[in-house]
Amino acid sequence: MGKIFHWLLKGSNFFTSMLFCVVGTIVLIFGGYEILLAAKSILYHTKGAEKIIVDVLKALDLVFLGIVIQILGIGVYELFVGPIENLPEWLTIDKFDQLKGLLVKASITVVSISFVGRAVTWNGGEEIMHYGIGIGAIIAALSYFIKVKGK
Repeated sequence: MGKIFHWLLKGSNFFTSMLFCVVGTIVLIFGGYEILLAAKSILYHTKGAEKIIVDVLKALDLVFLGIVIQILGIGVYELFVGPIENLPEWLTIDKFDQLKGLLVKASITVVSISFVGRAVTWNGGEEIMHYGIGIGAIIAALSYFIKVKGK
């Protein structure tokens, strides 16, 4: 019974990690496509500078999100299925806290890019201040988490 349970857990974690990697790849491809569209707009002058900046930031947000999802897939695989050979050392995960730390750092990047995109499209109301304070609080909390876990 124990071996069946072990293989069931390993199989479900394998499926989950592969699903994360596939979804992350799809998001990366979509982000790359959005970057190509933004480049086309730059080359052919079909949009104004502000719109192009927003498009590029949204595309970068997608690219980083795809990377975060892939890191999650790799981390789940390494933690619950087995080691992956030839990974860079920073991506070799053998503790759950390492995975959380990588995800928190990547999330800070994604949230920051999202805020910059919002700031570029800001039309002068006070809502940007509230949004910025909220994003700042999230970044501060995540940074504190990294600092505490680092000790």
